[in-house]
Amino acid sequence: MFSFYHISLFLSVIVVSISTASSLPNWSLVLEEDFTSQYRVYVSVPTEETDGHRRGRIEELLKKHIAKRETNPDEVLSVQYAMVDTSSDYFTKNFQAHTRADDPLPYPGLRLFNMENGEYMQPDWQILLADFNTEIERLVVNFETVASQTADIREDDDGVSVLHSKNMDVALLTTKHLLANFYAPWCQYSQAMAPIIAKANENLKEMQKQNLLAGLGIGIGKVDIDVERGLLQRHDIKQYPTLKFMDDDGSSRAYDGADTNAAQILSHLVTTATGVADIKDEESTSTFVDRVKAIDAQFVAEGGQERSVVVLLILGGETFDAKLDMAKKHMGRNVFVAVVQDQALAGNVLSEFGAKPTTDVALAPGALFIVTHSGTSVTAEPPPYHAITTPDELYTWIFSASYPAVDRFDPTRASGQGYRIRSGPIKDVMILVADESSKDFKSLKGSLASVAESKRAGAVYLFADKSEERLEGILSNAFEGSPGGPTYPCIVLFNLDQEYSAQTIVGAFNITAETIAELFNDAKIAKQNDKGWGEL
Repeated sequence: MFSFYHISLFLSVIVVSISTASSLPNWSLVLEEDFTSQYRVYVSVPTEETDGHRRGRIEELLKKHIAKRETNPDEVLSVQYAMVDTSSDYFTKNFQAHTRADDPLPYPGLRLFNMENGEYMQPDWQILLADFNTEIERLVVNFETVASQTADIREDDDGVSVLHSKNMDVALLTTKHLLANFYAPWCQYSQAMAPIIAKANENLKEMQKQNLLAGLGIGIGKVDIDVERGLLQRHDIKQYPTLKFMDDDGSSRAYDGADTNAAQILSHLVTTATGVADIKDEESTSTFVDRVKAIDAQFVAEGGQERSVVVLLILGGETFDAKLDMAKKHMGRNVFVAVVQDQALAGNVLSEFGAKPTTDVALAPGALFIVTHSGTSVTAEPPPYHAITTPDELYTWIFSASYPAVDRFDPTRASGQGYRIRSGPIKDVMILVADESSKDFKSLKGSLASVAESKRAGAVYLFADKSEERLEGILSNAFEGSPGGPTYPCIVLFNLDQEYSAQTIVGAFNITAETIAELFNDAKIAKQNDKGWGEL
């Protein structure tokens, strides 16, 4: 009596198959010429002469896999498998990677085929024998998933659309702005991204229920790249997860916004979809303001410091086109850009956000306002203390407006503050260091806040208790040469690029809004004198 192994040696090819028969699923071992199933899995193996032991081990593992599938009550398909080696024409045709002399893949290899429509899967990575059962199980399940796919769009348990090659075109018919999350189920980074995408999708649907995104055609979906290898290659996915905007011509564009929380993702998706808002009446004013406030509330709910920012331009004036071009370069992520048709509407929009124009600027055609979450605004005409004439200068203002005017010093990795400041456009940092339990602290912080509001983009403004150990390096450099070291309370102004020596104010009596503002002039003088100071 022939064993499975003897038959495979005698005939070179043995097969196990998957088919959609009306009877119970049939998981059986057949000869290649006896194939009857629609679904087939080929397993490449070495010849008996080259490595009989490995061949036998693969055969043993394959039998165990088949036995497990046969006893699965949830099976709906029948599957046939074949072991093929170099003596088979099929092997040299379909397993070229295993026959290349320069870079051969070790056995086993796997190829899965749907004979009815030509769909196939062919993993191009090394499959270790120790992982064979897990890998073949996963791939067969994925292949069954593909076989059962239709053009219908279903949602997962979190309400996120499940996208694949058979329903992508359908999704794009109704969703003009579709953000797809290409992920791998086994990838820890994909696993971390999944709840963020789910939350962004939940927030999106809530805004849609409130009719805040009417007519925009915004949607969020996900693509399992383990199953959708064709989409992975078509959209050039190199790492997991990858977020991309899908276009109705079958192409895709990179998502270039932040993705550390759901508010960032949805904000970038909405601003990308809306483009520059055209505010021309009360209705469009209400739509824009409600939309921004809804997303801003999501930033607050995330518990971080980042907030939405509005760049508002009044139509008209010689500089309008140049300013609009600058604003467009920074639209997205948390930045909303709007053009208002006249001065009266501009005043209404500003008041809706609790902001007012600066006293030295009228609501004139061509005026530009940056509205911060704290309900204040700054303008480019005339500038409070430096001009906004380039996209980089505008970005400095936007960056400053995205976060609190005065924030607690917290350079931990979790807060992201350190990275944000180091990588941001503002290189001057001002820190109030004092005993937070003292009676003077509130007024000292108030003086700092006053300067921060009037010189919003002039520096990053922070405060900390004098017990903060992570300030040791900054304070030791700032008070270098002082016999007693740092004296509290104090204000320290320094430059991350060390363009000038650190400037300080010491003593509660000396720390006022006027003296803090004057510190910027001292820094300019120090910079002109080319004074350097040590490493932070």
